[in-house]
Amino acid sequence: LTGLRALRGLGRTALALQFAEQALSEGRYPGGAAYVNLAEQETGKAVDAHRALPNLLAITGTEIAAIPMTAMQQLAMYRTRSSLFTKSNGAMLLILDGVSSRQQLEVLRPDGEHNLLIIPHTQLDPEVGTVEVTIGPLDSDSSVALLRRSLADRNPHFTGPRNEYKLLRAGWIAAGLPKVLELMAHHLAERPE
Repeated sequence: LTGLRALRGLGRTALALQFAEQALSEGRYPGGAAYVNLAEQETGKAVDAHRALPNLLAITGTEIAAIPMTAMQQLAMYRTRSSLFTKSNGAMLLILDGVSSRQQLEVLRPDGEHNLLIIPHTQLDPEVGTVEVTIGPLDSDSSVALLRRSLADRNPHFTGPRNEYKLLRAGWIAAGLPKVLELMAHHLAERPE
């Protein structure tokens, strides 16, 4: 159980998603990865974690028609299915974004050998048992690496020695902030000149 801690707006979500993409490409999570946002987009208010259970059950291979109607039945099925999923598919990375309570974690913590990466909305109770990783701005090399990975998907022709200066300059302008780097990658992919 790992928690990312940083100033809001620094790009914790972008960094977590980049980590997941890289870890999947390296084969570290053969069961795949799932992302759950536990805060409303508009207001930032906490979402009931039980609302995510049907989607998580579907990820573990449960047919939609077989998902029970009540939250308690869904939770019991999720515990069983997540453990079975690990045994047959391998570990999965579950990213929980906007976590604001211990209850949310208790509901969505899967059984089995899954890894849980949380992005807390507020300071979490130390009893939750997270290993907190505090992140700050990325250094120049990490900024350029993030830009390269982002651009590889959007405009694979952009990367290369000819555009190295543009990547370094974009990393410097973004001040190493992952969220800003993602925006810069989008801009560079759309307008490489």
